[in-house]
Amino acid sequence: KTAGITSFITLKNSTLEMTGGNFRISAERKGVVPKHFLVCQDSQLVLDQCALRAMLINDRRFQSVVYVEPDAAGKSSLILMNDSFLSASGTVVESRTPRLSLDIRNSLLLSQKDIFDLNAQASGAPLLRISLSQSTLAAGGTVFALQPASGAASAGNAVAQIFADESLFLPAPATSAARSDFSQSAALFSSPQAFREKQQIQWWGNSNGFMVERLDVLGGNGSGSQKTDAEFSQEMTRLFGDEADQRALSIRGGILLQDPKLPPLVKIDPIHFQLLPTCKAASWSDLKQSLGADPAVLQTMVQGGSQTPDQRGRIKRAF
Repeated sequence: KTAGITSFITLKNSTLEMTGGNFRISAERKGVVPKHFLVCQDSQLVLDQCALRAMLINDRRFQSVVYVEPDAAGKSSLILMNDSFLSASGTVVESRTPRLSLDIRNSLLLSQKDIFDLNAQASGAPLLRISLSQSTLAAGGTVFALQPASGAASAGNAVAQIFADESLFLPAPATSAARSDFSQSAALFSSPQAFREKQQIQWWGNSNGFMVERLDVLGGNGSGSQKTDAEFSQEMTRLFGDEADQRALSIRGGILLQDPKLPPLVKIDPIHFQLLPTCKAASWSDLKQSLGADPAVLQTMVQGGSQTPDQRGRIKRAF
């Protein structure tokens, strides 16, 4: 019995830009299910108008979409996702280096586990930087799971810096053989107590929406299992300060999907995250537009509508 393969793509001290890629990792193709879709180290990765479906239910072989190895010589890695849809049973970005910059724009990231599982290290200035703009993040576990980098010595009070603008945070649909409901165990953050002291994790948010009735601020050992609007806001203030989260939509019923009865997790498409036009999240942005990624634009991209005929032919191919 073979051990399988580590990844389909490996980057070492290099740059890769992928545009218009449409990929599927199928559970039926048992010989070629990798641990990761892509592994990189000291590299720059750009995913533009890309789609990846890797929802392998009850299959633990697939671990993450992007795996960032420990840096070799103190170099930083950069990951940019733009107008993309990633749906995975594993983690979306798993990083074992604290030197990482993530930039997510108008993208829908869906994971049965954590969206981001990231190593972090206290320093004078944050080595880990995350920027989210008009994106939707749906986690079965945790959106931001932070842990100390192995063997790293603390040299300051800054662990991570997160900017979030007009984005949606909600639980992923739970696994179901027929219809799906939302996960009951999702959280925005999980991190050790040391990271939460003295506001070492910096959060700067503007006009973001949180499905507070099904999303805790803290998961794991720090979970308070708060479900009311006031408790959610109080916990965010305790962690990040009074002015860190501006114009947050954190009220029960603020985020409602147009079709609340979701299909099974393996059949989820971007269009299933279309907001009910009358809910507050549908007009909460500074321009009175919907928060999060645009499901219609991403659905067109997934179906190949914005690609050439030759590119559309790739949609039916699976690894």
